[in-house]
Amino acid sequence: MSNHYAEPEEYERNLPLFEKYHNSMNSIIVTNDDLARWIRRDFPSFTLDGSVIKNIKTHRKIDQAFDVYDSVVLPMRLNEDFDFLEKIDAKDKIILFANAGCALTCPSKLCYLSLSKLNKYKGGKFQCSQSIKDRDQLGMVDFPLEPYIEMGFHHFKLLRARPHQSTGY
Repeated sequence: MSNHYAEPEEYERNLPLFEKYHNSMNSIIVTNDDLARWIRRDFPSFTLDGSVIKNIKTHRKIDQAFDVYDSVVLPMRLNEDFDFLEKIDAKDKIILFANAGCALTCPSKLCYLSLSKLNKYKGGKFQCSQSIKDRDQLGMVDFPLEPYIEMGFHHFKLLRARPHQSTGY
């Protein structure tokens, strides 16, 4: 449910999917606040997580997000800002990345919006800033979890590493 665009008609067409999986053991990562509100209204047992794509990066935005979401996924780069993380009150409602990919150093994140458009057949083309904006290419970065756990964070999102071309792993 990590698309920028959500239409009421599309939501209505997919009610059987929500009904099938509606229980307190399931969570949904959502980008669109309207979609999150519709799901909350009709399927209150789901846990709703605010997607990293929402780019929630201030303490004020975190607090505001809790009006809609049960928890929020913070941008990867915030893992490196210990002062910011330490000042978060509701650490139990925060999801940090255990590892990071290209989004860690991405200055634009053009792919998020372009994929949302493409996946909804709203035109456009795939865009990525790698070829137009210089940045460090770090590959997959693993964060040491101990410092975050010691601060009070216990929810982590793990990305799947892309297969290495020479080994297949």
